[in-house]
Amino acid sequence: MPTPDRRTEPGERRALLAAQEGIWTGQQLDSDSPAYNTAEYVQIHGPVDVAAFDKAVHHVVGEVEALNVRFVEADGRPWEIAVPAVDWRMHTADFTAEPDPHAAATDWMDRDLARPVDLARDPVFGHALLQTGPEEFLWYHRVHHIALDGFGLSLVAHRVAQVYTALAEGTPLGESGFGTLESVFEEDRNYLTSKRRAVDGAYWTGRFADRPAVPSFADGSALPARTFRRRVTDLGAPETEALRTVAREISATWSDVVLAVTAGYLGQVSGEPEVVLSLPAMGRLGSVSLRVPCMVRNVLPLRIVVGERDSLRDLVARVSAELRAGLPHQRYRYEHLRHELKLVGGKRRLSGPGVNIMPFEYDLRFAGHRSTVHNVSAGPVDDLSVNVYDRAEGAGLRFAFDAHPELYGEAELALHQGSLLALLNDATAAPGRPLRELGSRPAGRSVRTAVTLDGGPLPSVARPVLNVIAEHAALRGGATAVEYDGAALSYAELVAAAREVAGRRPVGASQPGTWWSSRCRGASRQSPRFSVSSSRAPPTARWTRALPPRGSRRSSPIPRHRPSSPPAGTPTGSPEAACRCSCSTTWTTRAFSTRAISAPPHRIPTGSPMSSTPPVPPAVPRALRSAMARWPIS
Repeated sequence: MPTPDRRTEPGERRALLAAQEGIWTGQQLDSDSPAYNTAEYVQIHGPVDVAAFDKAVHHVVGEVEALNVRFVEADGRPWEIAVPAVDWRMHTADFTAEPDPHAAATDWMDRDLARPVDLARDPVFGHALLQTGPEEFLWYHRVHHIALDGFGLSLVAHRVAQVYTALAEGTPLGESGFGTLESVFEEDRNYLTSKRRAVDGAYWTGRFADRPAVPSFADGSALPARTFRRRVTDLGAPETEALRTVAREISATWSDVVLAVTAGYLGQVSGEPEVVLSLPAMGRLGSVSLRVPCMVRNVLPLRIVVGERDSLRDLVARVSAELRAGLPHQRYRYEHLRHELKLVGGKRRLSGPGVNIMPFEYDLRFAGHRSTVHNVSAGPVDDLSVNVYDRAEGAGLRFAFDAHPELYGEAELALHQGSLLALLNDATAAPGRPLRELGSRPAGRSVRTAVTLDGGPLPSVARPVLNVIAEHAALRGGATAVEYDGAALSYAELVAAAREVAGRRPVGASQPGTWWSSRCRGASRQSPRFSVSSSRAPPTARWTRALPPRGSRRSSPIPRHRPSSPPAGTPTGSPEAACRCSCSTTWTTRAFSTRAISAPPHRIPTGSPMSSTPPVPPAVPRALRSAMARWPIS
């Protein structure tokens, strides 16, 4: 077994980091999905020595242990195996002869990003140097999220710029300053068995013990998609300065203001008194991972009460208080919390739309030539994510709105983009006024709350159970509909039996009705339905109650399933309120052949002014040290 102070030897294997396990599971659910490919490109404003750049990239890849790996399953669990990355090449292309060189280059990136990675056989990364002008180059680098998170990617980018500059100037390359990957694994193992983790877990499970409703901007929810829609807006320098100014005036940070306005806007749209935002957290301060390119990113559920008369000042105070309470416990894994709360599988949610603040500043120079960093993909999008980048050179903030393509059309995404930014602008101009009096939110918009219920919320308006069964009998008559005590009925047999029973019933009798004791088998991939039963009743009683006595004149109709309405008299949280449905567990993620992006993707992260945090080791690049020290989420 490797020790924390030395590199892993080729062929050595180890169990995954806690942060990697969730990504591995997600990838296995749809092995052909490219959703976990993350990528960015660096626009270099100046000439580039292609041979020297290729040498620099190869050198840095060799230094980064997390890029020299494969992932396999053995002995019933996934493993990371050290495999030297030697048989690969950096792609180069000259697009200067194209009518639109930049568009041609980004189209190439989109095609590369759409290719899934075989974690057992393929390199987890890819690099390309694309020329778009006489003195303009785009360095594109892609990596599977299981290997690196956003901060790890930034460490790699800084090191490539450093090595290329040294090669171009003929100076020593110097040491990378990277810590060992094994030190991160050891720290992770120690945390998993520590008292600290128990304390962190107690905080989060206590905070979400009631499994609160999770509002969204969308009507419903969807399973993971392979792509996303994107719209990008740049906040001008004057608007950005106004945001920073009001943040200082209310003793907050600009990122707190963005979180507060997003929470307020979600409350307006949903009409709910409380929202839960998804907040990515890099979790590196005080950790050995601060110097190691790897994957340790976590997600924090940010629970915020939103009142009818809340002003920006009110919401910022709540956001700040929630962050102060939760940040000390940010190492507790989001996936573990979902498991503890029994919110795993299907479309059950712990948190809703996300706000991703990118605090680390690149400020890369390649042999003296400045550069601009653009994000291409930040990973899977399960709802709507507001990614905020603080651009260099005083250009202002950049907002990239990423949305799940099944939940949001282009018009809907544009609507939320414009409305949220309008509310942000008005709120910073009048921080003491209620948010409901501000912005340009169109009337008539509403959101159904995704109430936590085993099996997930309905993706569309509920339909009568009998109609759904009849439809499936016509389309998939041979599929299993009901199982009991080793026996099974197909949909066709079930409908035939129902008709036979109906034929024995007197004219005018109502439909037979009860909450069936049955197990749905993929009732519909598009419109899943549920069957709820009383677990206290004996199986035979539950089965016989599904059919009324011969000659019965009255019976309750079979109710439409509504996630928020279990059978009358059922105590909230009791076994009887749980849907007994395996439909969601048999789903497969649907493919999306087109990556819908309505504006050029960009990612230019820089710092955000935050309160003091623990010091950052000098081995981290100066620009990253500055941003990390100002943004405690990191």
